[in-house]
Amino acid sequence: LLLSVRSGSAISMPGMLDTFLNVGINEEIVEGFAARSGSPWGAWDAYRRFLQLWGMGHGLERDDFDALMRDSKEVFRAEKKANLSADQMREVALRYRALLRDRSVEIVDDPWPQLLRCVDLVLDSWHSAKAQVYRRELQIAEEWGTAVVVQSMVYGNLNERSGTGVVMTSDPRRSGQVSLHGDFIVQAQGDDVVSGLVEPYPVSEEQRISNRASVSFEKDFPQLYHALRGHARTLIHDQGMFHQEIEFTFESDDPKDLYILQSRDTVMSQEASVPAFVPSEALEKAWLATGIGAGGGALSGRVAHNIEDVELLRRRFPDDHIILLRPDTVPDDLPLLVEADAMVTAIGGSTSHAAVAAQRLQRTCVVGCRELSVDERARRSVLAGRTLETGDFLSINGVDGSIYLGRHPSTMVRRQRLA
Repeated sequence: LLLSVRSGSAISMPGMLDTFLNVGINEEIVEGFAARSGSPWGAWDAYRRFLQLWGMGHGLERDDFDALMRDSKEVFRAEKKANLSADQMREVALRYRALLRDRSVEIVDDPWPQLLRCVDLVLDSWHSAKAQVYRRELQIAEEWGTAVVVQSMVYGNLNERSGTGVVMTSDPRRSGQVSLHGDFIVQAQGDDVVSGLVEPYPVSEEQRISNRASVSFEKDFPQLYHALRGHARTLIHDQGMFHQEIEFTFESDDPKDLYILQSRDTVMSQEASVPAFVPSEALEKAWLATGIGAGGGALSGRVAHNIEDVELLRRRFPDDHIILLRPDTVPDDLPLLVEADAMVTAIGGSTSHAAVAAQRLQRTCVVGCRELSVDERARRSVLAGRTLETGDFLSINGVDGSIYLGRHPSTMVRRQRLA
């Protein structure tokens, strides 16, 4: 029995508090898990994930583990984690364990003390810097604290017909009947979707067509899609709940292997009108790329890559908006997002924690722009072949995800409500 340990505060704070997956695992247990599940790859991947979360809970940086994974994929000539063999994934997991030991992070192998330590770490994460920034911006009282939810693990990383995702029971930009909208990933666990580090697939066929994707949950996992939609209708119609954001995992194509991990009220835009760019020939010629609109409307601003850029631009151009360009949407970027007015990311989906946080903070956001490449050290980005330096003007639309070079006028238009 492996467990997940996550927060359960009275007011939802997506991505701000720590979560631990596969708790209770060690090198002996992972061997038994591999034999019982029939997926040695999934077992060692689960151990690898636990070690990363344990290390980050004890002060290590996500980048430390990302560098190890990139190096391992290069050594084994694997384009993605899923291309690694079971033996190669085992080696990666053991490299993660060695990293923790090299950094003097004690690894607790006894399952019960391991669980208790994870509970303590989740409670302590209430006081993390990003959580404090989030509460300050949304005026959430410091005194609330958090409960801790302990659940039995289910596994979306067993094979290519298992996976995990996050779905809204209605598009956050719309209102009306239950219609699933969200992201999912195959052969993965929940942190991959909400962390914004992996490019997800769309849930609905409408999203797939709009995003020009090849896969959707509705098309490629129809039985699971209809079962999930049934659960959503039960919550909204039978239970009378507000529209929900649902995290789910599936272990196979069979609906009996579909699990709802958690559900919370979704963020619905309340504005009757939003800014939209004024149509013009200049606007059409300035179009660069399209990502996934994740909040806000039309906005023109100056490009920034890090906190130093943001502070510099605020001093020099106090009346201009600032658009943050990032390679991904990790929750650790929240303090950056708070200081900026908008964000564009190269990967990540509309249900990633950072995208949801952007909506709650009322920031304009476009995620999953595949044509964007960000060089944080050089403070330079390339978007659809055009180089963007800090301070250059860019225009984005958080409704349809379109991105334009330069600065363009906008006007307020009535928000369309679609069923």
